[in-house]
Amino acid sequence: MRIGVMLRAMREKQGTGIYTKNLISSLLALDHKNEYVLFYRDPGRVGQFGHLPRVTERLVRAPGKALWDQILIPIHAWRDRVDLIFHPKFTVPLFTRCKTVMTIHGASWFVHPELYSRMTIAYIRTFMPLYCKRADAILSNSELTTRDFVRILGVPESKITTTHLGTGEGFRVIDDDEAKAEVRGIHQLPREFILSVSRFDPRKNLKNLFEAFRLLRRRISCKLVVTGIGFDDPAAVSKLVADDIADDVFFVGWVDHTTLPLLYNMARCLFFPSVYE
Repeated sequence: MRIGVMLRAMREKQGTGIYTKNLISSLLALDHKNEYVLFYRDPGRVGQFGHLPRVTERLVRAPGKALWDQILIPIHAWRDRVDLIFHPKFTVPLFTRCKTVMTIHGASWFVHPELYSRMTIAYIRTFMPLYCKRADAILSNSELTTRDFVRILGVPESKITTTHLGTGEGFRVIDDDEAKAEVRGIHQLPREFILSVSRFDPRKNLKNLFEAFRLLRRRISCKLVVTGIGFDDPAAVSKLVADDIADDVFFVGWVDHTTLPLLYNMARCLFFPSVYE
């Protein structure tokens, strides 16, 4: 079988981008039977897997996601005689003769529409049912996501397979005190802290994250370290943090996946008060 993989999400630093990168890396390492055509939108990503046997890489340029997904990918898939198109992020081409598979990463648009713009909600409510109907199979990253798509969108249970997320190889117990000390010095971290890995996004329940820490801070002496995309702007995040805890909250910003496992190892515990998960 010749499988085309839509890899436009690989340019994203957060969850879906990491999922896409790790999934395709593992898939190509494990599958010694099928052929793969990897479709990139970002020219900087081309060349990562082209040296592997049974792998062809294509750069598909487009000014927008819709044009890339719905017009150019079907054309290139036809040219490359692809049998199946797999997209690790929420959409599939609606007009293609290929079989299609997509991964869904939550149904928060339907459960918490107040967290999104009206345009986003209108788009999702119009097109997500079409993507689900067109897809020949759907991968879901959790039982919660599976249940919500079955309950809210009426997707047949037989079409969805729950495939839980794995753990990157770097996320393990690390006893390297020198590496920890280096990270502590670079980011000026306290000796002991609670960790929150998030992004500057209302879906991550940031208001209650800092309120919970403020209440905890009244009871015990503790520090909070927050890392993730969007926390690099002190002016933006300072509005969320009350003055009485400002000195005990440390914003690291986004860190790569070499540093992040060290932060997990250094932390006393993790705060993860997301709205949906």
